[in-house]
Amino acid sequence: MAEHSQFSLRSKLLLILLILSLGSIAVLGYLGWQTSRDAITEAVFQHLTSVRASKAYHIESYMHFLRDQVSSLGEDEMVIRAMVRFNKTFKNLEFELVPKEWEDAIDEIYLEVFFPRLAKFKSGEPSLEFYKPESTAAHYLQYWYIANNEYEVGEKYELQHPGDESTYSEWHEHYHPMFLNFLQRFGYYDIFLIDFDSRNIVYTVQKEMDFATDLAQGPHANSGLAEVVEKVIDNPEFGAVQVVDFKPYTPSYEAPSAFLATPIFNGPHIVGILAVQLPVDEINKIMTGNENWKADGLGRSGETFLVGSDLRMRSTSRFLLEDPEGYDQALSSTQTPPEAIEAMKAFKTTILLQKVDTEASRQAIEGHAGTLMGQSYRGSQVLSVFAPLRIKGLAWAIITEKDIAEVYQSLRTQQKKFLTAGVILVMLVMFIAIWLANRFVQPLSSLIASAKQVEAGDPDVVVEVKSGDEFGQLAETLNGIVAGVRHQAELIDQKDYENRMLLENILPPGPVERLKRGDEQVADRIRQVTVLCASVDGFTELADQLQPSEAVNLLNALWSVFDEAAEAHGVEPHQTMGERYVAVCGLSGMYLDHAKRTLDFALQLFPLLQQVNAEYEADLHLRMGMHSGSAGVGIVGVKRFKYDLWGDTVNVALDLHADAEPDAMLLSGSVYEQIHHAYDFVARPPLERKGKTPLEVWGLRELAASRT
Repeated sequence: MAEHSQFSLRSKLLLILLILSLGSIAVLGYLGWQTSRDAITEAVFQHLTSVRASKAYHIESYMHFLRDQVSSLGEDEMVIRAMVRFNKTFKNLEFELVPKEWEDAIDEIYLEVFFPRLAKFKSGEPSLEFYKPESTAAHYLQYWYIANNEYEVGEKYELQHPGDESTYSEWHEHYHPMFLNFLQRFGYYDIFLIDFDSRNIVYTVQKEMDFATDLAQGPHANSGLAEVVEKVIDNPEFGAVQVVDFKPYTPSYEAPSAFLATPIFNGPHIVGILAVQLPVDEINKIMTGNENWKADGLGRSGETFLVGSDLRMRSTSRFLLEDPEGYDQALSSTQTPPEAIEAMKAFKTTILLQKVDTEASRQAIEGHAGTLMGQSYRGSQVLSVFAPLRIKGLAWAIITEKDIAEVYQSLRTQQKKFLTAGVILVMLVMFIAIWLANRFVQPLSSLIASAKQVEAGDPDVVVEVKSGDEFGQLAETLNGIVAGVRHQAELIDQKDYENRMLLENILPPGPVERLKRGDEQVADRIRQVTVLCASVDGFTELADQLQPSEAVNLLNALWSVFDEAAEAHGVEPHQTMGERYVAVCGLSGMYLDHAKRTLDFALQLFPLLQQVNAEYEADLHLRMGMHSGSAGVGIVGVKRFKYDLWGDTVNVALDLHADAEPDAMLLSGSVYEQIHHAYDFVARPPLERKGKTPLEVWGLRELAASRT
């Protein structure tokens, strides 16, 4: 006799039902949790990307505005007159007498005021011989406008006329209110007028210790201000603006400072340099949303900040502004040096002081934009969205982050609810499984009784058993049915796949989907495309000398590299016929820069053809024509159909390419109007068209030059 299992079929079935049910609950719960997590992550990434894009646009626009404003200010007649008059009167002060008591007063302001304040932020022992300027004019002005100025440090700009009898002070009283008003209206920290020849700072608004010093050899010759002045001197173009990134600036007690500067022309002559100290507060207002992060949807832990090429901040951290003490404690657990933390507390900024050596900052500075989960500069796990900024002269990047702990807070609440629901479901499943097992086993008991009758020799009961039990017979039958159905389904899927691949090889995705929907006619009018028509001169003559297989290999090699280049530029190869190659941009997907993409692709064809020439020892040449406009497109034919393109745009491109010389390309006026600013074009004779207005034709100057 066969050995009976210690578990009945009912027990086995009950166990299977419980395992399947509980497993399903666990799998569905995990999938639900994972789906929710992915959805939350995607939603937060999208929002952070939106915030980052908005802040990037505003900071790029603001920096562009500053450049334009500085350029315009440098061209202002008032600034030009002030520059000329301050230069002249500054030089006249070299002949003034500076009494010893004035010198003593200047020494006192350095020793008693400037050096003690500077020592808080800069290591080392400052030297009077190093910092005190040497010129008589500098001593004169530093006495009257700094040492003898009754206003406190940081308010010296309030003085308009010190009470001396110099012509310099008369002009200072005239121009200073206007410069001060401009500074206060637009948030600049300081404005400088600098002699172009001597590099002397002949005027500043703030009257810090850089006033009247020499930027060529003086105490601040290695400062960011001196650097931006040298950039202007090296590139003295009218209206050009130079910029220098943030650096510690000693006259401002090592505060991080960045500068913009432009030359000042009096007629054709350069008379000076206008420089401004960037408004850090305005940059912070943009990045922090005026310290209203929640209004930007950044919650309790989100922020947007700037990073420079040295992986240090170029804006102030949210967490320093909101909670300086908490920020201090958070940084203590990182590798931030204690002196840097103290400097942040003193300056109330993280610019140049906070290192942001994270994966997001490194990728952004390398020029990449994207999203990732990683560690923040504070050591917390965050979702980061990053991108480089397009600011001329500054290698900055922008990063928007939010703590993962805050992002997934709602998910943790859902987890607790799921666990509670899971316990209830487990109990319910147990009761249902017991009931189902009883219902399922009951008919099997009858079958077993019938089988026993067969075993006992009852001739009236016929039970066909091939596998030894009823489940085997049922499984065999079902497996046969399923196998047959599966085989048919596989054949149908294979045929459907082959048909689809055939359609996709000759048609774009849009028409393929329309055919599958049952559309009887597929035709459209594309409002804006650019069509390129090219012919390979010399192929017909060469093909006559080659074996057919060699000619085919040559054409395949040529069209293959052309097609790869087209795909890289978003251009679609449309038709090849012998030595002719037609491509179009904007057909399947809309591109605002379809003309530029097509021209960039066309320019790449010349070196590609030369590579094929070298490989096959051929002497082939390209003639190309390009035109932008509307075109009709659709499926033509019934039994043997193709995806065709028609219209005047195609005809013009064909006519242009036919009129072009070897190794040359002709472009219509519609192409020229779209991209004339990006390339150097040369006008060509108009294209005469029968019954139509002559067509404006252009060529590329670099191609014309290469043929001469």
